Amino acid sequence: LLQHFDQWVIQALAPMYDVINAHLQGDGILPQLRSIPIPRHVGKRSRPVASSGAAAASEPAAAPTGAPHTGVSAGSGAPIEVLESLRDLLARQRASQSGVSGQAAGRAASEQELQSALGALQQHLAQLTDQAGRELRSAARLREELLAQLNAGKPGDAPRTRLSDEQSDKVELVARLFEQLGQQLQRGGNARQLLGDLQLPVLRMAVTDRGFFEQREHPARRLLDTVTAAANDWLDGSDDESNRPLASKLEQLVARASREPPSAGLYTTLLADIEHHLALLTRKAQAAERRHVEAAQGRERLDQARHRAGELMAERFALSPPRGLLRALLDRAWSDVLALTLLRHGEDSEAFDTQLAITDQLLGRLPVGDRRQLQAEVEAGLQRIGMHAEEAVQVAQRLLGAGAPDPVGELPSATDLALRLKQHQRLGELQSAPPQKSALAPPAAAPEPSPRERDIEQHLRQLPFGSWFEFVDPASGRIARRKLAWYSPVSGHCLLVSQRGQRGEETSLAQLAREVASGRACEVPAQPESLLDRAWRSLTGSLRQATAPRRHAPPEDAHR
Repeated sequence: LLQHFDQWVIQALAPMYDVINAHLQGDGILPQLRSIPIPRHVGKRSRPVASSGAAAASEPAAAPTGAPHTGVSAGSGAPIEVLESLRDLLARQRASQSGVSGQAAGRAASEQELQSALGALQQHLAQLTDQAGRELRSAARLREELLAQLNAGKPGDAPRTRLSDEQSDKVELVARLFEQLGQQLQRGGNARQLLGDLQLPVLRMAVTDRGFFEQREHPARRLLDTVTAAANDWLDGSDDESNRPLASKLEQLVARASREPPSAGLYTTLLADIEHHLALLTRKAQAAERRHVEAAQGRERLDQARHRAGELMAERFALSPPRGLLRALLDRAWSDVLALTLLRHGEDSEAFDTQLAITDQLLGRLPVGDRRQLQAEVEAGLQRIGMHAEEAVQVAQRLLGAGAPDPVGELPSATDLALRLKQHQRLGELQSAPPQKSALAPPAAAPEPSPRERDIEQHLRQLPFGSWFEFVDPASGRIARRKLAWYSPVSGHCLLVSQRGQRGEETSLAQLAREVASGRACEVPAQPESLLDRAWRSLTGSLRQATAPRRHAPPEDAHR
């Protein structure tokens, strides 16, 4: 049924489509739209009926990026020839270029001779120590080096061995694929070096097995994609200790691929090895990221509790302003006691009411029934926020003086204790972090955001957790990728982590919006395709663009 539909309906519609296209182009509607050329038939495979040509015409762009093509042609059951479609685009591009010479005279190399030449070239490159000799090779350079290997040791008057048309096309396509893949990588990483080391092993596999071009799930393609993505995403080009295990594993895989004969079994084994290693890294990164997110959420709740405690304390200070040691105690240490109680029990709890009553007793707003009991409660509260027991006792005794008087000079002075309280580490404050300002101190005035910064911040507040950003170092030009792991819709605080889940800059959405507005940071859109898929699409797109016929633009008055 499909064969007859193609023969009697689809083919009969072609002239009508040409008329419609000419009419639309004359009206200036999508004048640059190009159709996909129908691939030529090369090789010994029989060309099926016209329906397979129409099906294959839709494949050059989608074949490398889509699923493995197992669609059948009419009557034959043969897979769609993606390689032939790519070779057709390549031939059209060569034909459109002026001054391109054809193949040199001579005998075409056999598959075994080509593999021997590739193996010899691999051994030669493995002995090179300079980085320039191991970089990505262009198609012209690869052909030149392969011809030199094929004809090595032959007399000058002996017949030369050349690459067959199909061999030359495969070399060209693989070289261009690696060139496009290199353009997808971020700068400053290790991926480009590994890509250069993988070029010849993958080429050996591609010239042996045409399934490399036909099947998206081919083991060599999957290994190439996995190794490149792992180096691009996980390695940042530094000698950091965390990078060495993965860098060593990738180098071992590439070395084994270069050392052993190409086969689907070899690449399947290598792929399973690196996928297992990456799965372990991913689980560790996810666990580290969860710990940092939970810590950030805890600090956020603590900040909110401390802010509320500061508000309650400020209301009381306005009516009964304290001085000296009492002011230092309430302003910093006891404010943290209130915040911790609020965080654990809530503002409507009995425990929080008790702490507020102690605050009012210290300020003289409520009568003190038992000074010894009040002193014990102050000591217990100070110890709960991490103050040493001896220091807590000294502060409570100096402040309340319950019990028998101590010998003169045994307790530190009120001034000394007040200074210690001001230098005391706040609750939840990191050891390496600078001292936080008092909860009662007015916040530092932030610069007024521009309208563009406000729009960017509003956009950032709508992003899901897990969005990626790239930050550019103005001095070195190095790009650092960070994930927006968490942000608070209340305060705007956000947490950025690295690929390994390591805690990065904990900033705010407003500051991140300023970085984006200034060009020092940019959002990385989610990519539905992998690095290799994008490289395939870029390769076929560049071939189609070069082979598309150039048409004159419509008259100016025909444009909308």
